[in-house]
Amino acid sequence: MTNLKIKEILDLFDECESVIYQLGNEYILIEVGDDAYVYLIDKPSIRHEVLGKIGGFIFSPRIEEEGSEEVRYYKVTSMFLNELGDRFLRKGIGSEIVRLKEEIGEGRVIFGEKADVKNNDGSGLIDSGPAFVEAMYAKRR
Repeated sequence: MTNLKIKEILDLFDECESVIYQLGNEYILIEVGDDAYVYLIDKPSIRHEVLGKIGGFIFSPRIEEEGSEEVRYYKVTSMFLNELGDRFLRKGIGSEIVRLKEEIGEGRVIFGEKADVKNNDGSGLIDSGPAFVEAMYAKRR
């Protein structure tokens, strides 16, 4: 198993964050708006063809009061990057989705707290989710 990671090669649009990445000899498009979706595409161009959907993250926006300030954050209620199989897992795609969402959303991304249990808001961590979340939080320390 190779240790390939995605590499940004083209930032496409302004209405949502759409960025093309290269992974070996394949191209991946990450689109982040209200939610995030990831596609396998044929070439690094604005005129690309989608070859398949890799997956995405579904976000639930939240605002909480902290003292006299409102704090905005985005809770991940669903994350999946295996619609085309496991070959796109552990390549940096999830980390990049979080980075892009925090950049354009002006708030932190957070995750469900419990592994293998659905929380009241529908979030939950299964499969490789707990390890991913632990790694994301470790990067912030």
